Amino acid sequence: MYSRSIPGNAASTVNTIPDGSCEPCRSPVRNSRPTSAAFLQILNLHRAEFPSAQPPIAPPVPQPNVATFLAPREQQALAGIGMFQRKARAEAKQRARLAAEADTQRWLIQVNGERDRYQWELNQQWQRLRGNDPEVVLPVLAEAFEDNEAPAVPVALNDSEVSLVILAPGPDFVPERFPSVLRQATSL
Repeated sequence: MYSRSIPGNAASTVNTIPDGSCEPCRSPVRNSRPTSAAFLQILNLHRAEFPSAQPPIAPPVPQPNVATFLAPREQQALAGIGMFQRKARAEAKQRARLAAEADTQRWLIQVNGERDRYQWELNQQWQRLRGNDPEVVLPVLAEAFEDNEAPAVPVALNDSEVSLVILAPGPDFVPERFPSVLRQATSL
């Protein structure tokens, strides 16, 4: 039996074979470099850098086009007024413009109120996230881990610590040893 140090400062006991090689060295190497790189990536998954969370902001309300409100109001105001009644038509168009502007203002008030309610909800969610509420934090973390190499799912939250379950390949994926360059031993 021969003991040697391997990467990561772990001790390993290796059975030697009469020809001077060791059992793991004689096993077939199956794409060891990509395998070990993927394995190391999975081992370091929890060290991934994520951008800092920022409070969400509701999108601004777009400026309405008055013409959208004006066309139906003009059509309604001009109904029943003849083509040659120019003064009556001009007055009807003026009333339609005032009514369309009032409609636009009502629409803006309504939409801004909806935006304010939505922003209030976003602020409540943000406060719950900052307070480590599991009902909010766990789904947000699940979304953050969605695009990782190895699927990860947060399952528990205790104070500021999260428990994750990471689906990693089975034991066959784990290399027996990490590839490295070994100098050939000289016979004495």
